[in-house]
Amino acid sequence: MKIRTKIVLLFSIISTLLLVVFAIYVSYFTYDSLQTKFFHRLEENAVIVGDHIVHQKDENRALYIQVKRKYLKQFI
Repeated sequence: MKIRTKIVLLFSIISTLLLVVFAIYVSYFTYDSLQTKFFHRLEENAVIVGDHIVHQKDENRALYIQVKRKYLKQFI
């Protein structure tokens, strides 16, 4: 086997391994980030619903404005 062939083969193997490791790294942290964001938004939505249920007898318009200010990014 020529030295040129060995170098090309070694380069291909190393490049493939680096690409696979990088893909696994990105996939893992993307999954972790999405899961964290999901549970954070779930908790925020639970707080919104809980506030609405607890303060249901009060004036709903004032509560809506207060919740909208607090969680504006949820409604856009």
